[in-house]
Amino acid sequence: MDKNVITRIETNKRYVTDIELKAFVEVFHVSYNYLIDNSKKGLNSAYTKFNPFKSIKSQS
Repeated sequence: MDKNVITRIETNKRYVTDIELKAFVEVFHVSYNYLIDNSKKGLNSAYTKFNPFKSIKSQS
């Protein structure tokens, strides 16, 4: 997935496919519900210990 595709997804100009969603679940160790509903209930314990996006969110 290149930078252009990610930008289009982030700006709601492109949908995430089911195959891409499955890959995100595996790469980020989160549940489908977390990605779809942004629910913290779907977080795996390993992800809660190390969240690479925490510093990004806090800067905004």
